[in-house]
Amino acid sequence: MLAGDDHAFRLLVEQNKVYLFRIVFSVLKNEKEAEDALQEVFLKIYDSLPQYENQGFKTWISRIAVNHAIDRRRKELR
Repeated sequence: MLAGDDHAFRLLVEQNKVYLFRIVFSVLKNEKEAEDALQEVFLKIYDSLPQYENQGFKTWISRIAVNHAIDRRRKELR
């Protein structure tokens, strides 16, 4: 993925979309909001790949998803 292999990123999305959707949905409690947020999460993951330091990939993407969902939730409540 770091070398720009789009197919590798598509595989990442396919393999993790249900898992990450559940995480985002558990925070937002709204299916439409969670679907929108999930798209943003995958963009953040893609943009953040150069900073990944080979320490638990699933944990790393989970943290991105949780943090993004919490940020969206906070904006909703304002």
